[in-house]
Amino acid sequence: MHRHSSDKKTLKDISELAGVSQTVISRVLNGKAEEFRINKDTVEKVLKICEREHYRPNYFAQLLRGKTTKCIGLILPRLDYQFFGELSSIIITEAYNHGYLVVTMITMEDQKREAEAIETLINRQVDGIIISPCSPSSEILIEISKGIPTVQIDRYYSDKSLSYITTDNFEGGKMAVQHLIERGHRRILCIQQGIKHRPTMERVKGALEAAKAAGNVEVTVCGNDLSRDNSYVEMMLALNSPNPPTAVFTITNSAVPGVMQAIREKGISAPDDISIITFDDSRFLDYIVPPITRIVQPIEKICTTAFRVLNECINEKKSCEAKLFITPTIVTRESVRRIGY
Repeated sequence: MHRHSSDKKTLKDISELAGVSQTVISRVLNGKAEEFRINKDTVEKVLKICEREHYRPNYFAQLLRGKTTKCIGLILPRLDYQFFGELSSIIITEAYNHGYLVVTMITMEDQKREAEAIETLINRQVDGIIISPCSPSSEILIEISKGIPTVQIDRYYSDKSLSYITTDNFEGGKMAVQHLIERGHRRILCIQQGIKHRPTMERVKGALEAAKAAGNVEVTVCGNDLSRDNSYVEMMLALNSPNPPTAVFTITNSAVPGVMQAIREKGISAPDDISIITFDDSRFLDYIVPPITRIVQPIEKICTTAFRVLNECINEKKSCEAKLFITPTIVTRESVRRIGY
């Protein structure tokens, strides 16, 4: 049965239309025609068929011209979190300093929007993409990275062919709970948010590993969404339990307001009645009473490294292969107290 022209074409279809092997097609589309001595007529034929059949047409038309656009794409889950706001600001500044324009796309944690954002950037003929993915599958990124230099930032898939620059979230979670354990805490509440995302999962794993290594430490993990109400409800439930925690570790600092509200409503105070540590830096944490101890991501280093890797891959016309975890630091304030054993 023949495909209609409106059907999405596969590599095999393009191969049949061009009369050359799929290997040749792949080498042409990955910019390796010269390396494998594929003649110019074949290259031109393949690229024109790709364009005609809408097989990533605009990007491959760009390859045909052999030009760059000095434009990169930035895809983020949201901008209403300070972390992603800072991340975008640093990357845009770095790109500007190197003569690039940045097209920023926000997915709002929606995988359909993410796919549309990637398609939009391809159609804009960007030279490279920096992305913090939200989709459950890495399939589309693996496909795109074959033709466009792509670097994951913060969130990531660990597939061998994909590049990522991120915080060592496992070490950060471990660091937070070790800090509490060293100060005598043995009943610790861990409030997670965005449970499907790798940074959250890694922070929780690190927290549990610290408890396991110490022995005689109970870490209770709870929470299931990104709302302030989530942390408020979980904190209230814990404080009303027969054996409440002596400390709480919030996986993100956006959970802190809900935790503080629950503490106020219970008529208790931090750190006298309960200690608090969180993940991610923010100026507002120093204006809370008490100022909050936190694990700080090396956001500037992450962003500048991600851009440097992408820029090198664009200039050298190669795929990105960097896989880097950067260790966070702890900023101690007044929200964690020492207690007796």
